Amino acid sequence: MGPTSPPPEESPTIGRAHVRTRAAAPTARDNIRPIGTGLSRDEFCLRVIRGTTMHNRQLIAISALAHASLSIIARALAVDGGSAADGPDESPA
Repeated sequence: MGPTSPPPEESPTIGRAHVRTRAAAPTARDNIRPIGTGLSRDEFCLRVIRGTTMHNRQLIAISALAHASLSIIARALAVDGGSAADGPDESPA
């Protein structure tokens, strides 16, 4: 566990959420900073490429989380003896 992680027996609180938010703020600020007009063409292109790459990685991570979630749900249903009707809607969006 990291220095800001609560012990497992403690539930999350607003205060802990604020601590984590403040810790992530510098990274988020850099990631959402607008591309200004003072950049050279090379710097502009690098930032666009970096942003596109980060967006693609985010989509891959979200897809992986969705697959993991569906696997966990399916396993829980199998263990609990639930039926497929009890699970999430698996129709394509």
